[in-house]
Amino acid sequence: MRTTVHPVRIHSVGGAHRCGRRAGVVRIGWMRGIVPGEGLRLLVYRGKPTAVTGELSESPPDSRPVSGMMLHARSTGKYGKHTEHRMQAAVYVVSIDPQASTVWWANRITNLPFDFSQEHETPENLAVLKDSGARVVVIANQKGGVGKTTVTLNLGAVVADVLKGSGQLQYVFIDTPGSLQDENLLREALKYAHEVLIPMPPEPLAFDPTARTIAKVIEPTGLPYRVLVNNWDPRDGKADLEETRDYISAQGWPTLESVIRRYKVHTRASVEGRVVTQYEENRPSYKAREDFYRLAIELGYGGGR
Repeated sequence: MRTTVHPVRIHSVGGAHRCGRRAGVVRIGWMRGIVPGEGLRLLVYRGKPTAVTGELSESPPDSRPVSGMMLHARSTGKYGKHTEHRMQAAVYVVSIDPQASTVWWANRITNLPFDFSQEHETPENLAVLKDSGARVVVIANQKGGVGKTTVTLNLGAVVADVLKGSGQLQYVFIDTPGSLQDENLLREALKYAHEVLIPMPPEPLAFDPTARTIAKVIEPTGLPYRVLVNNWDPRDGKADLEETRDYISAQGWPTLESVIRRYKVHTRASVEGRVVTQYEENRPSYKAREDFYRLAIELGYGGGR
């Protein structure tokens, strides 16, 4: 028997999960048996399912593929409606930021191009990354407001676009807290990382916090890392950009040639429920997309390695 379920809130009931909507209740007792091929979209927040839409089987399927993470948190949406919907997502985005801005943004995206889950209350779940076979990239800076979430979701989106149809998990991007108080969460993510990407805006107030993050947290792990100049506004001229590049060079940090420019379309994206691959077709959107594709190419993500 199959049941069409509209977007709902889910809560545990006697070891199963109950999906409630205005009229009636649908009981689903096999959340870890979710199969993307069933046309399901599921969002995980605080380690628990919170919203679901699509068709569900009321009994466990014979096979239960996992994405290498806690569960298949949300199907690939745009790339998972027809023939490709039985394939595993190539990209998984995980947030361990207690502010949960990533989950708020992801929950507004109708066609999420990657799998996603929020794990700040269950960081122990990250341990499964060790055997996932995917390359794990941690996006980190203990300075808040540097654009970690924007970089995480949009980089994940362009890599998912390049790798769509690959049928296997290849990259995991982890969005981390921008605070000293949650340093333990960042350190937990770094245990399973292959490399670290450090966004830094061209603002002097970001210099010292970035330096502390690198010196106290990143470098002691021995992980390779690179600094990304993020949120540079071309209208301000190149003075701030060149000053920031000079500072990075003076510190001896490995950096990227790619720069993420500041565009209004980026700041509106979370409200409109879009990632960079879903922006409208116009000149600013084209430039915004170009930045992230150039970044992915320079990093070697999506087949460039």
